[in-house]
Amino acid sequence: MIVQMPKVNSKGKAAASSSGQMHPAQRERMEKEERIRAMGTGGGERIVEWMTGSLEKKGREYHMNLFEKKMNKNQTFEEAFLYERVVDTAEFRDLGIVQKFEALGWEAALNCYDGETEKRYLVPIMHWVGSLRYDSGRRPPQTIRLIGEVDGVEVVMSRETLSALANFDSKPNGRGTDKYIYPSAAELFDRAKEHPQYNQMLNDLFPQGGNDGTMRRNLMKMTTRLLLLLVQQNILPRRSDRGYIRTQDVQIVHSLLTGSPRISFMHLVMQNIWYSRNKVDKRTIPYCRLITALLKSQRCIDDDMAFVVDPIPMFDLAGLRSFGWRYEKTARHHRLINAGVVWQAVRTDVELSDDEEDEEEIEEDENREEEDEVMEDVGGHGLSRQMHAGMYDYYANVPAYHNMQEYVEENRPLAWATWDSYQQHTYDLGLRTAEEQRYANRAAYNRQEEWNRSHAFNQAWEVNLRWQDDERRRQEECWRQGTPWVENPPIVDYSTLPPYDGTIEHPVQTHHSPWIDPIQYQQQQSHQQQGQGSSSDPFDTSSMSSALRSMFGDPQPPYY
Repeated sequence: MIVQMPKVNSKGKAAASSSGQMHPAQRERMEKEERIRAMGTGGGERIVEWMTGSLEKKGREYHMNLFEKKMNKNQTFEEAFLYERVVDTAEFRDLGIVQKFEALGWEAALNCYDGETEKRYLVPIMHWVGSLRYDSGRRPPQTIRLIGEVDGVEVVMSRETLSALANFDSKPNGRGTDKYIYPSAAELFDRAKEHPQYNQMLNDLFPQGGNDGTMRRNLMKMTTRLLLLLVQQNILPRRSDRGYIRTQDVQIVHSLLTGSPRISFMHLVMQNIWYSRNKVDKRTIPYCRLITALLKSQRCIDDDMAFVVDPIPMFDLAGLRSFGWRYEKTARHHRLINAGVVWQAVRTDVELSDDEEDEEEIEEDENREEEDEVMEDVGGHGLSRQMHAGMYDYYANVPAYHNMQEYVEENRPLAWATWDSYQQHTYDLGLRTAEEQRYANRAAYNRQEEWNRSHAFNQAWEVNLRWQDDERRRQEECWRQGTPWVENPPIVDYSTLPPYDGTIEHPVQTHHSPWIDPIQYQQQQSHQQQGQGSSSDPFDTSSMSSALRSMFGDPQPPYY
């Protein structure tokens, strides 16, 4: 990054001073010491602190100073500025995302109109937002305006000035659900959870009761996840907490998902800028590229102003890797993978004949080849890649390992920044451990399923062979007993049969049986023991045999 941001004067011009490189905390401490010295010398300067409440409740002469102090609490000066990105509408149209924005008339929000690709004019934006005042107009809320100053020039943001930049809110303003609505800032942000349809909107965003109370993005459908990502980038921009959907995002994402209600995008932009400016804990400025285009249209930015050189890349499907997604581009399809869910869409920019193969042409990062060379020698656990051949390797191409740090940062709560360092470390360690365990469990399940699929044919073949063997055994038994063989014996309903007749004579047993009639055995023993003086057999079971015969009849031939 090439920074051309020396300390600037009140007109936004570059000043010859090295204090522009000073840490914000050091700069604030020096300013406070200067105010104390001024009071001690009779200056009588009034020190105004902004700890809570809205900036509008402070005196207007303190607005710029208090606003700059709030922004200086960021680690870097550039961190406060949220820049939109141009969306590759051709790729996202194949996924049906652009059509969602067109249904609300928000397709202009997917583009940027400042004409810049790398220059960021931070100081004019800071001065304009810090000097803003709110004008309701004659017919609020349709006529609200934000009026600020840059280098002594008054710049107005209104429906008229924004419409001159692009065709925002392109749908005709009809009646009923086709009419644009203009919610207040409280309805959009502070009291978003009090919307009468809030619970129903949550049910639509989290189908089948997927919301477990954490509002995690990974619990949504793939379409909703991608819509939320674009909302966080261009509609309600923010840097942190991207792994979750906030209450103020629910209504916006639901409107994109269902096509109603139609919220005015220009009204949403002005309300969000005004709300972020007046909140003491909001240390960001949204829509910086739109503000830059507005300032350029009124000639408030020239070449003499300081700027920061930082390329602004296009937002395309390949760039989703930085958000924990995996993107594959084949000859026929776009394929997105996020949190184990695969989303595939047909490409409209190519036409293939039926006999052409859909060979995968996976787009990888520029540094991917170097990573592959390193991973060829040593795997994720110190094992060679060859040892993983033919196995399910869950350490490859999963966000839990290649984008673990991004996952941890996205899933931190808002209060994380206020915790002690050991608490932050413990929480991050718990996130990593839980995510690794989740992927390990999924990998174990996938390995078991792969094993079952590999042996499914052999198991089915074994069942068929056993059935054929049983049929041959049954046919052999029927042939030996002289009974007719039935290919498919019918099911016998014993409740319809007559009582058992014990006088029925069964065929003579023609082969050895493990069961011997104890009465016959007793008679044989008695004949053999005549003349030997033995009159009893210790294994005599004639009484038990008689009892069994009285209940079940004579022994039956085996039946399979």
